[in-house]
Amino acid sequence: MRKLVLITVLALALALIVTLAPACGGGGEEPTPPPGTTPTPKATPTSTPQAKVLKMGALCSLSGPAAQWGTQILWGIEWAVDKYNETGFKVGKDTYTIKLVTGDDKFLGSSAAQEITRLISSESIHYVSGPIATFDAIAPIAEQGKCFVFNMTNDQSFVGTDRPYSFIGAPPITTWNATFWDQAYADPDMAAVKTAAILTPDPNLYDKQVAADKAALESHGSEVVIIQRYTAFAQDYYPILTPVVAKHPDLVSLNAGNIGDQSLMVKQLRELGYKGIIGGPSHGDPESAIPFAGCAASEGFRTNDPDYSSNLYPESVRSLYAEFQTLHPGQALPLTTYLGYGSVQLYVQAIQAAGSTDPDQVMKVFDDPNFKFEYFGSSGVTLGGAQTWGNRRVINDEVCYSKIINCKKVMTSRKPAVTP
Repeated sequence: MRKLVLITVLALALALIVTLAPACGGGGEEPTPPPGTTPTPKATPTSTPQAKVLKMGALCSLSGPAAQWGTQILWGIEWAVDKYNETGFKVGKDTYTIKLVTGDDKFLGSSAAQEITRLISSESIHYVSGPIATFDAIAPIAEQGKCFVFNMTNDQSFVGTDRPYSFIGAPPITTWNATFWDQAYADPDMAAVKTAAILTPDPNLYDKQVAADKAALESHGSEVVIIQRYTAFAQDYYPILTPVVAKHPDLVSLNAGNIGDQSLMVKQLRELGYKGIIGGPSHGDPESAIPFAGCAASEGFRTNDPDYSSNLYPESVRSLYAEFQTLHPGQALPLTTYLGYGSVQLYVQAIQAAGSTDPDQVMKVFDDPNFKFEYFGSSGVTLGGAQTWGNRRVINDEVCYSKIINCKKVMTSRKPAVTP
């Protein structure tokens, strides 16, 4: 009997020790509450949920004759993607990061069609940015695959009510050229311009730009005395430029084409003794002519290229420009990079407004004329405002005017694109 009592006492003592153990020297744990009180529930540790992944496509001309522009577009796309991926972005209650899948369309319709098919079918992508002039080959595939495609051009034929998934990044060609020359002719030194020449490559690709340029120049009373075509990427343009100089035009418009070609033409026009004004609405950056032609020959050269450090822009845009300079020291921020960055912003903000990555839900946002979004640091842009031109898929609605003054690019104005 005494043995049984001893065993019972030992068992009770052991149970008491086990019960009290967590309260004694438990590495900072809370003491056992007194009898009759309700213990405070402890918070259950929760792990941070892993971000979901949204795939986006960058379909750019990374080789071929448009590689210069394609590379610049990709800069902007990658820049925006990296910024969003620093913290992720909210879509409803979920946090997302972006996985970017690139493709090279080689500036060829066949390659573009092959790559957009891969991005849609193999990668299950519904948001693509980057094409320049291969859109007609892409659009039917994109529409069928419910894939939004942001095209870095101002060719209005690429968008329309039959292509709701298609966007263009700049005002249509006619309104672009008209807005540029409106600003140019407001420049006092353009008052004496009575005759003009147009230089342009590839008669098929640039016919629309030539027609728009001619109409805009003539609307300001300038007679187009010669339209001279040339083969791109040549080194000797003297035979092409000689008959232009012989016409003694007051203005030579480098209507469209490769930046390197146009910069070289600035040099060779001056070497042939041309003293008039040189400019054009589709160059990309007037400052790029200086290494080719020198400061004296480039003086007064004018184009549409923006200066994002200008006080004509809000501080938010100037900050992005400063950030770009840290990424690409000494490199001018091209309009193409601006468009690439803005296209990713557009997609992300539309997805956030929809609360879903589903393209059907995002389509409803794009169809809403009250949808507002930030575009490269500028606010208040609406898709509704873009319906001025008969479609809802024109994004950026302004054109800038810059020229070389004392060996430096100076942007003197930026205006909304005029209504035709």
